[in-house]
Amino acid sequence: MTTYELYINDILCDLSSDEVVTLLYQSPIFSSLDSIQSNRSYNVALPPTPANMRAIGQAARPDVDADAPYVRLPAALYQDGVPLFTQGFAVVTDIADTINVTLTWGNVDNFQPLFDNGLRDLGPQLEAAGENIVAWNKNTAILEGSATGEYPGVAFWGVDFGMGISDPKYLHPSVLVSSILSAIERQNGVTIDGKERLAYSKNLGPIIPLTRKKVGPKANGYSNYCDISMSASDILPKEPWVNTRGIFSTSEPRIKLNDSGTSYITLYHPNSPTGDFLLPHNDANDISSLKISIYCDGVFLGEGESYEKTKTSDTMWMFKFHKISVQTDTQGVVTVKMSKPISGSMVPLPNPIISIHNSDWDIYFPGFFPVAPNLPDISQGDFILALMSMNGLFAYADKNSPNTIKLISIDDIIANVQNNDIIDWSDRVILNDLHRVDMPDASMFTIDDLAQSNILDYDNDDDVKADTHGTITIRNENIEKETELVSLPFSASENATTDGVNCAVVPIYEDNGKGGANYSECSPRILSGRGAFMSGIARCIGVFDPWMKFGGEEGIVKTRYSSYQKVVDRLRIIAIRTKLTALDLYNLDYTKPVYIAQFGQIFAIYSVETGENDICDCQLLKLKVDGVVAATYYLRLDGKNEDSQWVAEADGINGTAYTITSNGTPYIVDYDSRLYVDLYEEDGDLYLSISAPENAGTEEINYNPVILGIQENDAVRRQVAVLQKAKSA
Repeated sequence: MTTYELYINDILCDLSSDEVVTLLYQSPIFSSLDSIQSNRSYNVALPPTPANMRAIGQAARPDVDADAPYVRLPAALYQDGVPLFTQGFAVVTDIADTINVTLTWGNVDNFQPLFDNGLRDLGPQLEAAGENIVAWNKNTAILEGSATGEYPGVAFWGVDFGMGISDPKYLHPSVLVSSILSAIERQNGVTIDGKERLAYSKNLGPIIPLTRKKVGPKANGYSNYCDISMSASDILPKEPWVNTRGIFSTSEPRIKLNDSGTSYITLYHPNSPTGDFLLPHNDANDISSLKISIYCDGVFLGEGESYEKTKTSDTMWMFKFHKISVQTDTQGVVTVKMSKPISGSMVPLPNPIISIHNSDWDIYFPGFFPVAPNLPDISQGDFILALMSMNGLFAYADKNSPNTIKLISIDDIIANVQNNDIIDWSDRVILNDLHRVDMPDASMFTIDDLAQSNILDYDNDDDVKADTHGTITIRNENIEKETELVSLPFSASENATTDGVNCAVVPIYEDNGKGGANYSECSPRILSGRGAFMSGIARCIGVFDPWMKFGGEEGIVKTRYSSYQKVVDRLRIIAIRTKLTALDLYNLDYTKPVYIAQFGQIFAIYSVETGENDICDCQLLKLKVDGVVAATYYLRLDGKNEDSQWVAEADGINGTAYTITSNGTPYIVDYDSRLYVDLYEEDGDLYLSISAPENAGTEEINYNPVILGIQENDAVRRQVAVLQKAKSA
């Protein structure tokens, strides 16, 4: 009889004596990240015992406002002492005569924030890593090659944005995909196990070139980077701080004020947590009243006493400056003039920062290029999903660590086949109702959402002329003709030779014939990093390589989906019943192929549904492997793949027993007839017992060894050498 122990909120729950906990293990194969099915139970009915009522916080009582019906409760489940999961959740569905709960583990709900948050929300994480801003000025140069193979998360790679790659004014930075993935992990508290598989490139990348150039909002209301473009190193007094006037201004025309409507300008202290200023005050330096005037390229925009002041002591004033509204469509040097209404000396503000409040402004060269607000406008989950699609990967949650995303591909399973890392379930299959050993209980020949022709491609811009699509074909006339299996949220790119270098073209600038360029944003791109020599110096460029196309001999379908293609073409999923113990379920590994000798085939686990007395309903996906791969048989004595020796006492009273584990059918091949040898099963385990008669003589006895073999492969054998001590004189 199966024994379950269910813990909810760390409380051991009472289960009905006849309760069978039905669990469903779902393989991630053919599931995308946003449609993963968590491993789950069907309804578990708990009797309303005191322990169970405590586990749900007395939620059955209407006078108790308990959280249990509205949140996921921590849960753990043990079967026959084996932990099936320890990091699961229980959801109370309803309470009637019983407390009805559903159990989930390896829970995909933990990944939902990935689809609620966009790449542009990663500013704090990129900033913490020092990757959320890069200087953009006349000294900007294309990134040099690295002898160590390590590159900064954000840098200027050689990408032609429409005006070549020699003028820094028309270069945009690119971000390493690996840096974006690390920022996603930090923001969401998740771990992507094997994320280097998502950031695959044959060369140095992949990289995301920034096609947008916006300022972006900041959490505290200030603009993200206009303020940095006016930092202490750039703000200098243009006039002496004497009499009634002082001036701060940007040293270059870096900011374009709002093209229409109202813009806002604020002063704040760069080293003050609150942004406030503390300024000295005395009779000769009365700054209790200030006037602020705003100019742009000498054009007056507005003025006012836009601050609050607080006298913190007899000698200090604290000023909190408010935003000043200005109406403008001007681009140029922003100047802030501060004056007081009476004469006298004036103490300068200590390196103030001017903040421009508007997230819709373009950034202008020279200045600072922010990263997060210019990343593609897609969710973090869709970004990961796109990378999975480019690499033929599926995702699932680790059962022991629900915040860990694990990746799997059909190639992983095939590799285990080739390495003979196979699980043999031949002796666990339960005969079907027809008593046909060569037939499963049922067979299915298609999977939802697959068609005869399954298209994978980029969402290409009109400027992309190359054919980048690939097709996975299925020879099954009974399913839909065609479907779009993958459409990436990126456009492909064309390559062209510019300034002597062949690199990707991402057309956002166009020569306006007046010595400048018109700008228009294009759709997001993804490129592969590569090294190239420019004027004798090794530089890093971005290209759209042939392997990045879905079609073609070097393309993604041929290189990343070849095993997938073999499996889905004339696809077959079989249904069988097997006897799987709690330990089998705990060790269930979707990457390990399953061998069924009765069918002479190798399968991938598709789903496992548990039932009573360890009987499980399994769906297995037939694998197609080049060549014949035989199962590797083993035979172990007390867990060891080696022979053994037993030394018997002279009185022959106490025998010995070995536990036998094998993926075949063990039998006794030979033994010394003077010994007592037996092969028996107890509590589901198989044992080999050996006993010897009394040795009344004075000499040791060497018996012929006990030889154990398996019926499926006669070459696999183990033997036990038996030596018996002599009777003492």
